[in-house]
Amino acid sequence: MRTDTILLVRADEQLPAGTSLRFVRRDDPRGQVALAALRSGQTARIPLPHRVCDGVVRSEVQIEVLRKPNASGADQIVDTLGPYNLRC
Repeated sequence: MRTDTILLVRADEQLPAGTSLRFVRRDDPRGQVALAALRSGQTARIPLPHRVCDGVVRSEVQIEVLRKPNASGADQIVDTLGPYNLRC
């Protein structure tokens, strides 16, 4: 991944509102992007949050898929992707 990376997110199943992607570098959350509700097969383009690259030239980043179990609950990690090489 690079600073100008645009991620293409494709829903393999229906994704409800309240789903988001959190970008984690060395156990430090560096950015989060909320996704709109997506039907199965729909896609969304997501730019890499600028804060992911703050302070480094090279590193690794993981992407956590988060969902809110209900309106009052905290975010729950439902999947983790990566690590991916990061070049800034």
